[in-house]
Amino acid sequence: MQLMTEESRSRNRPPGLGKPVALGDAADSANVARAAAQASEEELRAPGEPDREDRPQPREQEILEGDGRWRVLLVDDHRLMREGLQALLAEEKDIEVVGQAGNGVEAVEKAESLRPDVVVMDVLMPVMDGVEAARQISAKHPDMRIIGLSMFDEADMARKMLQAGAFTYLPKAGPAKELLAAIRGK
Repeated sequence: MQLMTEESRSRNRPPGLGKPVALGDAADSANVARAAAQASEEELRAPGEPDREDRPQPREQEILEGDGRWRVLLVDDHRLMREGLQALLAEEKDIEVVGQAGNGVEAVEKAESLRPDVVVMDVLMPVMDGVEAARQISAKHPDMRIIGLSMFDEADMARKMLQAGAFTYLPKAGPAKELLAAIRGK
């Protein structure tokens, strides 16, 4: 089993996240995201799941070569949140919102039909939560980048999303630039 080195881990970490922080030390939302992003690969990987470095990457090379834009699916049970995220992302020339979903079941269905590059997903939702939706989407489409987004800054919640296949976990109270960087895979 290949574990991620600090160098490879930092390539997959959104900008602004520094040295490792123990999960027990997470005291605020920034530390929770940092701790979850820096937890060991072994802690985050589900049994039998390939190393993150071995997973296919989204259409990053095609987009970098001028193919177009990052196609994003927004998933949150609060319509106002989805619309706010859509307005934020509409300002970015390299990002296109291709759909929205209000729960995990809709997210799984729309991920299948729309084939986005990135799924920005709330964690706690009715019908099916973001953890289970992330698990199902990443099992069928390991090339889709899933970003867990929640108002809860709990390390345990972050760990569950990452174990389910999310690329990263960000608190809703965080800065927009971190979400934009995560969508772009930085």
